[in-house]
Amino acid sequence: MRLPRSTSAAFKARAGLPVSTPGSPPIRHLRYYVIFLFFFASIISYIDRQTLSVNASHIRAEMGLSNSQYGYLVTAFLIAYTIFMTPGGWLIDRRGPWFALVVMGFGSALFGALTGLVGMSALISAGSMFAALLAIRTLMGMFT
Repeated sequence: MRLPRSTSAAFKARAGLPVSTPGSPPIRHLRYYVIFLFFFASIISYIDRQTLSVNASHIRAEMGLSNSQYGYLVTAFLIAYTIFMTPGGWLIDRRGPWFALVVMGFGSALFGALTGLVGMSALISAGSMFAALLAIRTLMGMFT
C-alpha cells in the first residue's frame, strides 16, 4: 500500500500502520522485524527446494522409484516453482506481502507435511504412490 507523503497519524491508525506520536520513541525495530521475517521465509523456501534431494537415496529405495521418476519429481517441483513466480508477484501486488507470505507459508507447510505422509499411507498402492508424490511436489512448487 503506497501512502502519500503528507500522511497523518489518524490515517495511519485507521490503516493499521504503526504510529509514532511525539511523546513516544520512533518505531525503528519494525524494519528489522520485517527483514527477519523475509529472511526466515527465504530460508524455509530454500529448505523446501532441497528436502527431496537430501534423502533421495532413501526415498528411491523405500518407494521403489527409478532415477527417471526421481528426476520427474524434481522437475515437476521446479517447473511449478518457476511458472508460479508471476502469479505470486501478482498476489503480492493485489493483496499485499503479508497475505501472500501467509498463503505461501501455510501452503508449503501443508504440502511439505503431505510429502512425508505419502510413504506412510497404507491406502496408497506402490504404483499410485509416485503419482501422489508427483502431485504433492507440484503443488508444493506452486506455493513455495
